[in-house]
Amino acid sequence: MDVKDLITLAFSGGALLVSFAALYFSQIHKPSSATLILLERTFTPESILLQFEDNIYDMPKDRIVSPAIRHLRYTLSNNGKQTLYIKSVEILRGPDKRGHMQSPHLFTVLYDAEMASCLLDPGQILPIYINHPVEFNLPSDFDYDFNAYELVSVELISADGARYQICHDISNLGVSGPEFQHPVWDGVALGTPVRNSGFM
Repeated sequence: MDVKDLITLAFSGGALLVSFAALYFSQIHKPSSATLILLERTFTPESILLQFEDNIYDMPKDRIVSPAIRHLRYTLSNNGKQTLYIKSVEILRGPDKRGHMQSPHLFTVLYDAEMASCLLDPGQILPIYINHPVEFNLPSDFDYDFNAYELVSVELISADGARYQICHDISNLGVSGPEFQHPVWDGVALGTPVRNSGFM
């Protein structure tokens, strides 16, 4: 067997390995993947009645406007190869930005989006709308350490039975800002199943 035969065998073996790899990744290996992206944050103002005794600055006498309801618009993209079941969408407050399914700490559910559970096939995009009241005047005894993070939490189940939680940190979403260059506008990936962390 000369060098030419060895080169031919090497090319044949490489082509066989490539075809096996292509078959594996196209038919057998079906990873779960998804991305949650914040698109928009707006507020609905409410009127607060005030009484002005002296109107020396010629201000309106009957009201001022302040934010009352925050509107968040997201997309959830299934960029994997498995169908995903969207179980719940909530806003949580707690001490860990990983969320309540990957942390041993307690969390407060501030808001449940109450959206109908649905299936998201590979390649599909689901719009998510969250409209919830916000608290800007927190009580004086508010524990900022225990409530360090405010999170949008999406709980999902993959077709192979794995449970996931995507948490998006919205702690810095105030009345104004942050700028579009801030990481809050980046997408959040699905990550690993929550059972990998050991907490359930």
